[in-house]
Amino acid sequence: MKRLAKNVVRAMWRSLLKPIVRKLPPSIGDRIETLLHYTKLTLVGGQTISFRELERRLTEEESVLERTADNVSVTVSPLTHRNPPALLPEWALVDLQELAEIEPSLYPTKDYVASFQRYELPMKPAAGELYAECFPVARDLDPYVIILVPWLKHGGADQGVLHHTEAAVAAGKAVLVIATLDADSPWADRLPQGAVFLPFGQMARSLPWEEQMAVLTRILIQSSAKTIHLINSPLGWDVLRHHGKSLRTLGKRIFASVFCDDFDQYGVRWSYADLYFPSCLPYLDGIFCDTEAYPDELKKRFGISADKLHTLYFPHALDAHSHYRAGAGRTVLWAGRFSRQKRVDLLLEIALAMPDVQFDVHGCGSSQEERNLADRLTTLGNVTVHGPFRSLDHLIEDGKYAAFLYTSAWDGLPIVLLDATAAGLPIVASSVGGVAEFITPETGALIEQDDVQGYVRGLNCFIEDPRKSRICWEQAEKLLRSRHTSEQFRSAIAAIPGYM
Repeated sequence: MKRLAKNVVRAMWRSLLKPIVRKLPPSIGDRIETLLHYTKLTLVGGQTISFRELERRLTEEESVLERTADNVSVTVSPLTHRNPPALLPEWALVDLQELAEIEPSLYPTKDYVASFQRYELPMKPAAGELYAECFPVARDLDPYVIILVPWLKHGGADQGVLHHTEAAVAAGKAVLVIATLDADSPWADRLPQGAVFLPFGQMARSLPWEEQMAVLTRILIQSSAKTIHLINSPLGWDVLRHHGKSLRTLGKRIFASVFCDDFDQYGVRWSYADLYFPSCLPYLDGIFCDTEAYPDELKKRFGISADKLHTLYFPHALDAHSHYRAGAGRTVLWAGRFSRQKRVDLLLEIALAMPDVQFDVHGCGSSQEERNLADRLTTLGNVTVHGPFRSLDHLIEDGKYAAFLYTSAWDGLPIVLLDATAAGLPIVASSVGGVAEFITPETGALIEQDDVQGYVRGLNCFIEDPRKSRICWEQAEKLLRSRHTSEQFRSAIAAIPGYM
C-alpha cells in the first residue's frame, strides 16, 4: 500500500504539478519545487531531521571547551578523547545498506568499510612549481615550433638545431628550444633573435624522470606550438612514446631528426631509431636525416614509407673569399672527440706507420680515459695532443697542414668535413655512413674503415702531390657551395608537408 501511494504521488508530480511549476518564474518555481521536494522526503519517504537532538548535541559540544578571556588558554574535556572519526559518515552507511537491496556486494560490512581510505593532500609542490616557472615562457612566446634537444653545445647535431631554428625564424615563426638534460648549453646564445631557450633539464634536476615527463607533456599540450621537433632528446622521446596520441589528437605535428646508428662497448648497435621507432612511428609526421644512406637503412629495418623520410643536408656559411690553405709540409691535422666512435686507436696506428709525418691532434677532454689515450699518442714522438677547440677554422694556419684526417667508425655526414673544406684543406676520411656523399675520389681520399695502409697512401698522396691535393679540395669546395647553403636548406624545409 505504501509503495502504491509513492507511485501515485510520483505520477501526479511528473504529469500535473511539475509542468505547471516549471512555467512559473524561476524565483517562485524554485521555491515551490524545493518545498515539494522536502515534503516528499518527509511525508512520503519518512525522512526527518531531529532538530531537538541536534540542539542538545551542540549544547554539549559548547560546554566541552572553556575559553579564557584572552582566547589563548584552552581546557580540554575528557570528551575530546573520542575515537577518530569514522571512515564513512552515518548517512553513507545508511545509503549503502539501502543500495545493498539492489547490489548485495555494497553492504557496508566491517571489511568493506575498512577498505576505504582517507585522502590526504600530497605536499609535493616541486612539479607544480616547475610548471608555473616554465609554462609562462611558452605562453608568452606563443611559439609555432618547439624543438626538444638534450643541450646546446659544440657538436654536429647542435649545429643542426641552430640551422632548423634559423630556417623557422627566417620563415617568420617563433621558436622555443627546450633543453631537457641537466647540462650546460654554451651555444644557447647562438640562437637567432625570435627564438627563446628554456633550460628545462637544469630547472628540473631535483625531480624524478616521471615527473619531468609529466611537466614537459603538459607544457607541450597547452602550448600554441603546431610543430614539435625531436633532436636527440631522451625525455622528448619518452613523452612521445607515452603521450604521442594526445599530442596528435590536438593537431600537433611531430618530427624527429636521426643521423646514424651508434654502438656500445660490446659492439651492439644502439640508436634512437632502435629504441623508439617501434613505439613512436605512428605518431611521427616526418623523419629528417642528414644523408641519403641512413633513410635507406631505416626503410629496410623498419619498413618506413619513403614519404616520411627526408634528407636535409646541413648548410655551411662558406666564406666568399675562402681559399686553399694546405701546405707542402708533412703535418696532418686531426680534430674531434676522444671517443670510441672517432677511433683514436686507429689514429694511433696510422701515426705509428708514418713516423716521418707530424700529427697535430685536437679535442682531448679531461677524463682519465682520454688522458690515457693522449699519453699513448704523445709517446710516439710525432704526435702533439691539444684540448678542446672552438672551431676548425681557428686551428688552421696557411701552409701549416697538408691534409685533414678523419677516422670515425660510424657517422652521418659530419659537419667537421664541411668545416675542413671551408677552412681550405683536402680530406682523407673513413668510408662510413654518409661520408661518401661528400668525400669521393674526386673530392678527397675515401678509405675503408680499418685499412691503415689505405690511410697512409691517402695522406702520402696529398703530401707528395700538391696538385692532386688542390684539385680534390676545389671539387669539394664546389660541392659545398652548390649543395650546402642556407637557401637550399630553407627551401628543403619549406617543401616538407606540415613542418612550417
